[in-house]
Amino acid sequence: MYQLIVIGNGFDLSCDLKSSFSDFHDYRAKSDLVAHPENTTIWDLILKQEKGHNWRWCDVEHQIRRWLYKSGQKDPQMLRLPECVLDPSVKPSQTARTNAVYSYVLSNWLRDRKLDGSVLAALSLADLNRYESYFATYLNDLVQRTPGYLDSAATRMERICRDLVDEDGVPPSTSVLSFNYTEPLSSNVRLSDALGIDCFCNIHGRASDYEHGIVFGIDAKGIRPTSVAIPFTKTYRLLAQDPVDFQRVVRPKSSNGASMGFIKFFGHSLSEADYSYFQSIFDAVDLYGGDTRLVFYYRPHGKKGETEKVMVEKARREVHKNVTKLLAAYGESFDNKDHGKNLMHKLLLEGRLMVRRLP
Repeated sequence: MYQLIVIGNGFDLSCDLKSSFSDFHDYRAKSDLVAHPENTTIWDLILKQEKGHNWRWCDVEHQIRRWLYKSGQKDPQMLRLPECVLDPSVKPSQTARTNAVYSYVLSNWLRDRKLDGSVLAALSLADLNRYESYFATYLNDLVQRTPGYLDSAATRMERICRDLVDEDGVPPSTSVLSFNYTEPLSSNVRLSDALGIDCFCNIHGRASDYEHGIVFGIDAKGIRPTSVAIPFTKTYRLLAQDPVDFQRVVRPKSSNGASMGFIKFFGHSLSEADYSYFQSIFDAVDLYGGDTRLVFYYRPHGKKGETEKVMVEKARREVHKNVTKLLAAYGESFDNKDHGKNLMHKLLLEGRLMVRRLP
């Protein structure tokens, strides 16, 4: 039996690593940018501007898309800048001067020339590269400052690996697809061998890889090839990374001929930005016609003062909602629309869809 484990930032957060974008933003605002204001990027200012006004303020991928991508009849935010930003001959108003994002563009990017969409996008990408490098440095330092992280991550991974497998509790072959930038098992070869982990892939890069860096990006779905947003898509940006051997990560058959028994998810929000990855995985294992089982784990979380029962129910409902959206979206990709509509029902009837509390 072969299994694939998919982890997201919730995995690291559950191991007490303060690796969220909101944690990073707070660190930047209270420490790093105080000591080094020259390290400010436009993305720091965009996130700061959205904080308190948009519940998705710290979703970097969402903010990248809003900044660059035309939604409906609305232009991208970067093309809704005051006229003074796009044309140096126009005198800026007081409103423009007091807006941090506009002021940043005026003082850092405007050099007696008009800024069109392609120029603004190129400058935004350069700043995104800087922002990514700062985040990678933050993560590397954070792992060093969190001594219990590696042990906690090892315990968490072992529980996920062993859950639901055969009597001996050890699957013969396991791949891990990580949407994080950390490498929790890199120094624990003995555990990796014991759990049969023969492939651990950081799909968006590793914080420790200073040559290639890490990638923040948006899903390419719906974006025209000629759009200025294309260089910000994950597909485009992954071209600059070490090529990922997808066949090693997602193998319909293992080396001994066994089929993929489980795809287990933990700590991933199942956001639309990553749907293209999941569609590729589900296609590879023939999710509809095969026998692969999907397992989605949750961990109780909530506000201080809430009972465990409330936190458990809240976490379970959140996963239920995200799983339903994911499978509905995947079903829409089917040529046979009837199969697409009844995919989730079929998986449930066959016992191939589970939502479980993390062991």
